[in-house]
Amino acid sequence: MRLKRLTVASTAIAMLAALAASFASANNVTLPSRWYVNGVGLSAGQSAKIKCSVHEEEEVGNKLVIHAEVGEVAPKIKVTLTATGIECINHEGTSEGNGSARIEQTGTGTAENPYRAEAFGRIILTGVTVSEPAHCKVAGGSVTSNPVQIQALTDKANTKIRFNRVTPTGANLATTKIESDGTGACSIEGNRVTKGAICSKAENEAGIMAVNQPVTHSLAVDETVGNTEDSCELIFAGNPAHLTGTVSYELAGANVGQKWGAKEK
Repeated sequence: MRLKRLTVASTAIAMLAALAASFASANNVTLPSRWYVNGVGLSAGQSAKIKCSVHEEEEVGNKLVIHAEVGEVAPKIKVTLTATGIECINHEGTSEGNGSARIEQTGTGTAENPYRAEAFGRIILTGVTVSEPAHCKVAGGSVTSNPVQIQALTDKANTKIRFNRVTPTGANLATTKIESDGTGACSIEGNRVTKGAICSKAENEAGIMAVNQPVTHSLAVDETVGNTEDSCELIFAGNPAHLTGTVSYELAGANVGQKWGAKEK
């Protein structure tokens, strides 16, 4: 009987240890990293242009979906916005178009200021429609973000797993103007502000050089990356929101068609 109790206790301890390990594996860190373009590492301050597109995936198809709510008290109004396209433009927001955002090698490589593989620009969601509530549309069918910065996070338990975190360089990510589509009154009409961060999981392992570097957005990714000091909470109109879908990133400009990626430095 005593042996049986010891066995049960040992099993319980092992289960708790495994559970603790699973939570620990969700902790992510920013490690020194370096961009490589066509096999050559970028030096501090060097950059290269990138473009983006919606990547078709089995579950949601060729689209990006924002799941949100509007309202201060229950029952809140469910909101679903769907975008069929995405563009990555320059940080300044001028008319250079998709392919003018940039990856940039920041930091100096010292212990106090390590290398960081980052990206800068603005994001435009195009072909944006309102699936719910009824009678609503997005003015102009597009949403342009404010200037954003993209940082890489590495899973501490498995450094081959890489996450990306998009944050505004200012206060807000974007403002979405929602209005009536002409068929009736829109219950969420107005300028809806988006704040917080957008996180994604890189489909390719860290260090893999490829022409196409896709990243996937999902609730599971938000919850995994968000279990760190770097929150991945996306806020739409004052309420938690989530983005689902996959975005593909490729080099543009002089480096179009080249393989690229980031490695730990």
